[in-house]
Amino acid sequence: MLKLSRESIIGKLKGKSAKTIYGLIAAAGIFAIAFLILFYGGGIYLITGIDEYYAKDEIPGKVMVEKGDTVYVNYTGKLENGTVFDSGNLSFVAGFGQEIFGFFDRTVFDEEITGMEKGEEKTITIPREKAFGDFDPGRVITIEKIIILHRFENISAEQYKKGTGKEPVPGETLIIPDLPWPVRIAAVMNDTLLMDIAPGAGKIPDIIGERIVTLKDNEVILSLKTDIELAKGKIIRTEQGNAKISEINETAITLDFNHPLAGKTLILAVKVYDIVKKNEGKTEVKSLLASDSEKIPGLTIVVYSEFQCPYSGKAAPVLNSIKETYGDKIEIIFKHFPLTFHRDAQKAAEASECARDQEKFWEYHDKLFSNQDALSVDNLKQYALDLELDTEKFDKCLISGEKESKVKNDIWEGQNEGVSGTPTFFIEDYKLVGAQPYDVFEQIIDEKLK
Repeated sequence: MLKLSRESIIGKLKGKSAKTIYGLIAAAGIFAIAFLILFYGGGIYLITGIDEYYAKDEIPGKVMVEKGDTVYVNYTGKLENGTVFDSGNLSFVAGFGQEIFGFFDRTVFDEEITGMEKGEEKTITIPREKAFGDFDPGRVITIEKIIILHRFENISAEQYKKGTGKEPVPGETLIIPDLPWPVRIAAVMNDTLLMDIAPGAGKIPDIIGERIVTLKDNEVILSLKTDIELAKGKIIRTEQGNAKISEINETAITLDFNHPLAGKTLILAVKVYDIVKKNEGKTEVKSLLASDSEKIPGLTIVVYSEFQCPYSGKAAPVLNSIKETYGDKIEIIFKHFPLTFHRDAQKAAEASECARDQEKFWEYHDKLFSNQDALSVDNLKQYALDLELDTEKFDKCLISGEKESKVKNDIWEGQNEGVSGTPTFFIEDYKLVGAQPYDVFEQIIDEKLK
């Protein structure tokens, strides 16, 4: 069990920076701040029947890859020692710097493919700094299963006034940026404040679940609770991105957020199987971030979201306002990115796709976000009834799991586009993360529509 020092608690209360405060909490195992690299970007699935398509073995004519062309590629990825780490087929629109495999340098693969001919084979070397970077020890965090904090600590009234700009009042709560709960002034004694750091709620969020709060004497006990099956070597998805469980014991869990190929130089053997010229219009493939105005009229906003995420819930009415304001000038594409620790999110996503089949996706979308704490299968069926859907058809769709693959495809696409949490928005080539206010979207959209 981890027990924070008195000095650590006092440091948080004396007005240290948000980053310092957050770092102290992360050291205790509650939260971690990191800009994380997503795992397993290999293999973008953007076309129906793609495996059958690549099975063709024709002798192509001399057609060269140019900007705007849709390219079909077969690849095998190896490490410098010859170990194969990935292989498969992918398709993408050339010349737009579309993120392929999740490489740091999103243009490196695109640039190498541009200019290749149909049928041409090539070996591409991706240095580690352009692939997944060096291994970063800072992306490895340890989460203690049980954390014990001192409940009461003293700070001077002068320090409080300097940090907040106001006089201390007994019972008043203090919000410290990035601290997951407020602290309270328990008493004012001359020039000294007695601060109560106990969370007001019975549970608080954690990177892989939640903490159950128990108060005992002068201690705050935070016990980890998670629905994720934990095992050494397992890859799990969190709100901060994918992580590998590198160590686990009776007291702690160590998560490694580094990409499995971090620090490695990658060698890709590729073959261009086909090229669909941008003006031919014979492909079903649509790049999420392609800015080719000939293909996508107006402005396209792609949102990766999930129905159980509270921040996605805050973003939903903002999206509705955007639709009302801009109308036909924009197109909003909703993509699913359910997180593993939200137990009802996957099935809710499938249910919304069943509603889409009956042309009521957005109505069902709004219904789910209005009832985020009630997303059981029975509730999902009831919402279909409330919206006057064909319930027999809806129930069959939901129970059969026929939309599961659609949701998983969205997740894979999101990972390839660098999505690590919800909500994440792509306003053409502009990436926006989190539940942002309307005016932030307005500024970006107006600039893009000029």
